[in-house]
Amino acid sequence: MSLHTYLERLRYIDDLIRRKATGDLEALSRKLKLSKSYTMLLIREMRELGFPIKYSRYKGSYYYSKEGRMIKNFFQEDMPENGIPLSDKEMGKITGGRCFMHFMQNTMSQWPG
Repeated sequence: MSLHTYLERLRYIDDLIRRKATGDLEALSRKLKLSKSYTMLLIREMRELGFPIKYSRYKGSYYYSKEGRMIKNFFQEDMPENGIPLSDKEMGKITGGRCFMHFMQNTMSQWPG
């Protein structure tokens, strides 16, 4: 599976969660056209990346315990327009923190070439 396909799936899950339209694991799996085990793996990986995903048995749906969304791209300028460099802590907030950067470093190191 390409990185693009993987990220599109994460974006779709993010969109469904924000719209409160995931349903239970079985319903989410059908929407993604994936197995339940692979869907659960994606949810677990999103949690490891810092997504505050919870499941409500009452509502039968996944939700975020905090307000937020997946960032649309991974490129962030080191020097914003105001000319003041961002600290590592500020960059961590923008890029999703240590878990996200660890994921990207591991992913990039596995690419051939």
